[in-house]
Amino acid sequence: MALIGRGAAAAPSQLKLSLIGDPRTSIGISWTTLGDSTGVVQYGRSSAYGQQQTAGAAQLVDGVGYVHELVLSGLAPGTAYHYRVGDGTTFSEDTQFSTAPGDPCAAWRFVALGDDRTQFGEGGHAGVSKNFPSILEEATAALPAFMINTGDLVHDGAVPEQWIDYLDTTDPVARRIPILPALGNHDDDSVTGDGARYNGVFQLPRNEVTHTEDYYAVRYLNAVFAVLSTQTYLDGTAADRRTMAAQAAWLDEVLTEHADATWKIVAFHHPSVTGGGFTIAGYGIGHPGNEFGGNEALLPVLDRHHVDLVLVGHNHWYERFVPVRQSSEVPDEVMVAGDASAGTVHITTGGAGAYTMEFDWIPFLDVCDGDVGGSRAVCSGAHHYVVVDIVANQLALTTWTTRCQNFNCDAQPAVIDTYQIIKPAIPACQPRPDAGAGADGAADAAHKDRATSDRPDAATAIEASSGSDAWTVGGDNGGDVVQEGCHCAAAPGVGTWALGTLMLLLLRRIGRRVRR
Repeated sequence: MALIGRGAAAAPSQLKLSLIGDPRTSIGISWTTLGDSTGVVQYGRSSAYGQQQTAGAAQLVDGVGYVHELVLSGLAPGTAYHYRVGDGTTFSEDTQFSTAPGDPCAAWRFVALGDDRTQFGEGGHAGVSKNFPSILEEATAALPAFMINTGDLVHDGAVPEQWIDYLDTTDPVARRIPILPALGNHDDDSVTGDGARYNGVFQLPRNEVTHTEDYYAVRYLNAVFAVLSTQTYLDGTAADRRTMAAQAAWLDEVLTEHADATWKIVAFHHPSVTGGGFTIAGYGIGHPGNEFGGNEALLPVLDRHHVDLVLVGHNHWYERFVPVRQSSEVPDEVMVAGDASAGTVHITTGGAGAYTMEFDWIPFLDVCDGDVGGSRAVCSGAHHYVVVDIVANQLALTTWTTRCQNFNCDAQPAVIDTYQIIKPAIPACQPRPDAGAGADGAADAAHKDRATSDRPDAATAIEASSGSDAWTVGGDNGGDVVQEGCHCAAAPGVGTWALGTLMLLLLRRIGRRVRR
């Protein structure tokens, strides 16, 4: 297949940062060129750079271009770096990244979102929703250290134009903030492993089971993140290494290796538990829980390691569940655990652009109707993103609706959910005298330079959320776990459309395969 032109010929494009290795001292950088060429990164603490590294051979991703990858190592913690990529003669414009702070007790945040794919190729976008650029901009304004995308980045992963659209759309953000993707059912193609376009366009850590990037783990300060593939590695025979059982065993090893992590977070695409999944006149509305068939293998690992958060997508709405654990009676289902020390909080975040089920005014289409056996705490059909703030033993979650919703872009963003977990104090992270501005201060300044935001920083968000009502339950290590939450506002704009508009939307969707 010939490469698809994107304008000016030789300039590098589609820059992306990746969390490869220790994020305090290393960073992955990748980019695309239309022709095969030498790949060079120039970098330093100012735009004079002063250091240079050459990439290995570029990989030709069919229909997309030549993807160059390298990892910068030996960097200083908590430091802002300038960089540009090119062939030694032609370079991209100057941009910046910051390494993770050296202080393991520092405040930091990440953003989770998912299902940004287009529905019908609307708005001039081949792969992503017309609303995704605006939603991504709002999420970026929260100034996260990185983002997690829970999958369905494009509508059809076999079509190179769709990946070009995704990469072009995310370039202004991904060149400054790493985005950790999970493989969705719309993202794969007829090829698996390194030959798949998903694997070709991203630079991700490789797992030790299949030696692919389909699922991987990242350590960021006092948290470990495992991103699974519920699409390409499904249940098979006992001898098949590409099974969810094998993936669960790998997850068990990763969480054992990182047992010292205060926070354990797992992300994948298909929900283990959800309130969605029903059919009207043969047409599927949402997806049921455990559609990928991996719960029986996965849930015991989540329980054994006290995983704090599971982040998923697939269903186009937001929902947060109370802490749950594997059912003692039905091994592929969950039961309410009672508190965060005994269970895992599952969150569905599928509102980054694909049409959401924002129809609570029509009873038979209300995906938020019911509490799912007492396990669902909050549900909203609005487009949204999730901000997670971490400071040592405290985690605070805030979910925001976005300006763009299904049929308009004039909604007022609002908080629809907050939730907090406070674990036993970490002795090394007790309050101490101010050490003054240093390298971490330089990184702070770089983050402030790159965007303006009306969101509080991570430390302020933690402090603000701790003022609300909370309940205390027995925790591990002889301490307490405090958890709190609220459903703060109704989704904006719900109930403002005529039934005819809804029926038109459904008619357009009938006959199109929206899940595979």
